[in-house]
Amino acid sequence: MKNKNTQKLTLAAMVAAAYAVLSLLGAVFGITYGPIQVRFSEALCLLPFLFPETAWGLGNSLLTVILGYTDNSVEMLAANAVMGNLNRLFLVVCFGLGAATAVMVGKAIGEGQSHREVMDLSRTLLVFTLLVGTGLAAVSLALVPTVFVPVVFPLFKLTGQSAAIAAALAVTSFVMIPLHAYSISAVTGVLRAGGDVAWSAALDIAPQWLLALPLTALLALVFKANYWFIAAAIQAESLLKVPLCALRIRTGKWIHDVTLPQGEL
Repeated sequence: MKNKNTQKLTLAAMVAAAYAVLSLLGAVFGITYGPIQVRFSEALCLLPFLFPETAWGLGNSLLTVILGYTDNSVEMLAANAVMGNLNRLFLVVCFGLGAATAVMVGKAIGEGQSHREVMDLSRTLLVFTLLVGTGLAAVSLALVPTVFVPVVFPLFKLTGQSAAIAAALAVTSFVMIPLHAYSISAVTGVLRAGGDVAWSAALDIAPQWLLALPLTALLALVFKANYWFIAAAIQAESLLKVPLCALRIRTGKWIHDVTLPQGEL
């Protein structure tokens, strides 16, 4: 089972890398934009029908495709590229908390602690994650007008509308850091530590494909909405993911001892 899961993760990573390479090659040879456009990378969006494990990685890539078809695509893509990397700097803390949660919850389950003890530990860790995420959000939001707008954005040649879009993406993503922190710890830390693989995958993929991507496409391509609404739509998946994670954890049905007895490795 472990080898099979590793193969699926590797396949998802390879598809995401192939998407990035094909997108860059199209831009280099000038066939991605213009009156006649050829986008080989978008053909990879058919892969989730054949390999479901590629759905999450392609969902992230599809967001770039949606922004690339907006009327102000140049400014949108430039702002998204810069803020995507800056946002990941703050999310590193959230992923670290998720990894620590996985170790602690997995250890508790492997040691044979009672159902109630595991549930109490999980709730405590998730509350701590929310508090850290809230503090991180406050710090990052304070950096937007004091550092990002006057210093960082000009370094990346973001001015005018591109800078305004980047600021909108920054504010909406930083406001959602507490929810991101919770969902990361809930899925990667609690549910996966309990061996709840199917629900972990569903909670990672469904909110993205059923809410965030359709809503972003609708606002950006159909209604031509203001970039603030588009930026909010990009972050919408957490509004669905967090309550679903909380409901699943509350049931306690995710707790499974997936450790092997000593001597069976």
